[in-house]
Amino acid sequence: MQKFEIYHKLRLNHPKQFDKMVFDEFNKPLFKSKYKIDLLKKNLSILKKISKKFKNFNIKHPLRVSFYSIIFFKKNLDLITLSMFHNLFEIENIEKKKYKKIIDSEIIKNIEKLTIDKSRKFEKVYIKKYYKNLLESSKMAQIVKCLDKFDNLYNLNRNPDISIKKKYLAEIKKYIMPIIKDNKKFYKYLNLMIKFNNYQIKNG
Repeated sequence: MQKFEIYHKLRLNHPKQFDKMVFDEFNKPLFKSKYKIDLLKKNLSILKKISKKFKNFNIKHPLRVSFYSIIFFKKNLDLITLSMFHNLFEIENIEKKKYKKIIDSEIIKNIEKLTIDKSRKFEKVYIKKYYKNLLESSKMAQIVKCLDKFDNLYNLNRNPDISIKKKYLAEIKKYIMPIIKDNKKFYKYLNLMIKFNNYQIKNG
């Protein structure tokens, strides 16, 4: 059985175990370089402090997105870092100035490209413009957006609103799948989770 198939089944059937595994993974040295190890530790420390300060911020999501970045793409510190902080500016009452001083400026630029106005996330015109801007930004930002959507697919069945579920899946098909079509493994599991959620919608 392929390694990711094990992760996939663990996430579906034992999500708490999966989250623990992800936490454990980030407590290990992921790089040989001391500089990269130390920087990753620093970023993880910042993320943990954010989680303690903002109770509506779930640290599990950005860590899972970071973990998926390692699984589906070549291990890259910048990609992991952006994955960790991708939804930072969507936190209510976040002090943007503070974090702009302590997080790399290129990462900040990508975070700003990824930040979505949640009150407008199902407005067709707004979403079309959002993805147009995203496609004009870095490939790294595009990848993180895809990983973010992928992670959320595992929790979509918790939403009782069928209309929202359908809109979410339609958005992924239209905007996300074309971005990652060349990554066969990622495309396979993204498509698998779309089918899984469509089945859940039809059969309850």
